[in-house]
Amino acid sequence: MTKLLLITGASGLLGANLVLVARDAGWDVTPVTHQHPLRGGVTLDLTDVAATQALIAQIKPNWIVHCAAAANVDWCEDHPSEAKRINVEASASIAQAATALGAGLVYISTDAVFYGNDPSLRYREDDRPTPPSVYAITKLQAEQAVLTIFPSAIVLRVNFYGWNFQAKHSLAEWMLYKLEHGERLPGFADVTFCPMLANDLCDVILELITLGGVNKGVFHAVGGQSLSKYEFARAVAHTFDLDETLIDATSFRDVALRAPRSPNLALDVSKIEQALGHKMPDVMSGLQKFKQLREAGFVNSLKGL
Repeated sequence: MTKLLLITGASGLLGANLVLVARDAGWDVTPVTHQHPLRGGVTLDLTDVAATQALIAQIKPNWIVHCAAAANVDWCEDHPSEAKRINVEASASIAQAATALGAGLVYISTDAVFYGNDPSLRYREDDRPTPPSVYAITKLQAEQAVLTIFPSAIVLRVNFYGWNFQAKHSLAEWMLYKLEHGERLPGFADVTFCPMLANDLCDVILELITLGGVNKGVFHAVGGQSLSKYEFARAVAHTFDLDETLIDATSFRDVALRAPRSPNLALDVSKIEQALGHKMPDVMSGLQKFKQLREAGFVNSLKGL
């Protein structure tokens, strides 16, 4: 049986890793990008509704994983109309195309739909979202639009790190770069999150797809362990045997950020663990795999896309 997978935002951190992981798993992948083309992929402006729906009708994928988004939180704060067009309207048109085709759809959302000050709290899927920024608002609106149009869609709220196809750094890459160059590294001690290696998230996505229509709706697909960004930086240093004394505990409140951020992004993962029948990976196992991927030449394969 042919397995056709269409991935939007395929030059982004998650999208590019998913291209490689899915191909290794036997999927025939069509990568869709906007400004950073991949070999064998399609370049498309997803806000062009007619062109987007025509492409999906032409490719006829079995599944679509919609990773593309305007994800720069501060940019979205200054460009709310554009953020809505990219994050909400384009997602709605993809949901319409998936519905018309009868394809499965995974929509990649964000943990940023929640805002809280209590680091002991872990949000569940049925907790009321309280998005603090334009970015978070548009991602929540996109969740709602997708599920209204296509109730059988899978919506994943995520927070991930990993190796990047593009020149920019993910959080862990940035931390690693600073530490390997002997530079001081600030780490927010008052921001709690549940980071997951992008490759582990790719495996989760493909597991959910393999299960087909068994699961639908919103899932929290993040790491199984919550910690501060300062603690995560120390974990990166420990994994790569680097100097932890270079890491400074800081506060996000001391940094001039254009858009408001949540100090607590910890999500409960019991629903997705029950659906998949296994635990989400903890921080150290993810970072060990992050290190092993570089040692095994995965980064070169990613850059070669």
